[in-house]
Formats: sequence, structure tokens, C-alpha cells
Amino acid sequence: MTNIEKVGYFLEDAKIFYITTVDENNRPKSRPIGFKMLDGEKLYFGIGTFKDAYKQIENNPYIEIVATKTDGSWIRYDGKAVIVDDSELENRCLNALGPIGAMYRENNWKMGMFYLTDAHVEIKKIMKTEEEFDL
Repeated sequence: MTNIEKVGYFLEDAKIFYITTVDENNRPKSRPIGFKMLDGEKLYFGIGTFKDAYKQIENNPYIEIVATKTDGSWIRYDGKAVIVDDSELENRCLNALGPIGAMYRENNWKMGMFYLTDAHVEIKKIMKTEEEFDL
């Protein structure tokens, strides 16, 4: 299993994960996000381009994603978001989101797709680091 697959599978098992961005006042802002898609060596995330989180990523691309699992393990995945304008990728995202994707299409909302580069990953369990690596 590759390191990026480890991150993707961890987030899949966790179900809910959070993204932290920085707002215009240089304050951290965290919120849950639900879409991720492993495609080759890239793990893509999607956020509506009309949302504050997306605008914050445009202004400051350094973000962190955090998730926990019921066994007490957790992951911290941080790096620089690279925004990708790819209609095929966006369509795959909207199809995977089912009713939410349909809502985006009905309202002509655009899903902003991105992946992380210059990234660092820590997988921990309680106080112990299980794995740590760069992507």
C-alpha cells in the first residue's frame, strides 16, 4: 500500500474529517468536509467554490486535514492545496455525492477540486506516533 493510499483509507475508515484553513483575519477555521477521492497518486478533496473555505484556500493554500477513528487513532495531513480545474474530475465528484451532487447541478454550483502537495502526514494512536511521512 502506498503512503497516499494509507491516508485515503484512514479517512475512509474515519468517515468524518475536518479541514482547517486561515481566514482573512489570519484566524484558523475548521469545518467537516465529506468528499475525498483517490485517483492514482493524488487524493482529491472537493469544496463548493461559493463557500468561505474555498475562498480561504485561494487566499492561503496551506491547510490541514484531521480525522479520528473509534479505536483512538488519528491523522494529521497538512500541506499546500493545489486547485485543479478539471470538469471530468468535478463530474466524478458530483456523481459520487449522489443527492448533494444533484443539488450542486440544480443550483449551478461549482465544486472546487484540490489535492495537497509538499505534504506531511502523522498517524497517531493516543500519545504514540504510529507512522510519519512526507508526500
